[in-house]
Amino acid sequence: MATAMSPALRRRILALELRRLRGKRPGHEVAQGLGWSTSKVSRYEVGRSPLPYEEVERMLDFYGVADSE
Repeated sequence: MATAMSPALRRRILALELRRLRGKRPGHEVAQGLGWSTSKVSRYEVGRSPLPYEEVERMLDFYGVADSE
């Protein structure tokens, strides 16, 4: 039987992956590229704020992640 992950754990896992995808880019560079504040990018990367689907999609586009379909 599979164990369901809590929303907080899923958010943390996603946050870690977004931080990994950012690589060596400075947070302010990502924020500027997306038109967001640096603190917003930081909150998303540490999992402190819920991540709306559309904003995750924008970050993935910015990082050049292609859809696998």
